[in-house]
Amino acid sequence: MALGGVCEVCQKSASKYKCPVCLIKFCCVACFKTHKASDTCVKPEPVVEQKPVEEKPYEFETEDTVKQEKLNLLRKCLGI
Repeated sequence: MALGGVCEVCQKSASKYKCPVCLIKFCCVACFKTHKASDTCVKPEPVVEQKPVEEKPYEFETEDTVKQEKLNLLRKCLGI
């Protein structure tokens, strides 16, 4: 049940396991204990995908309604 690759602790044997915290690959209990004793075991930051803001059409458009494209141009204007 090899995970593929070499043990990231001893760099000698094929990796069979991975750390539940930082997901580093290791080959045996001795390598796991060595890894846990070091300060390199840190949980990785979760990757958060930002969804683009969906522009909603105006519910009640009047003659005074300004189109969204023009409002976006005003946001970029430094003089305002």
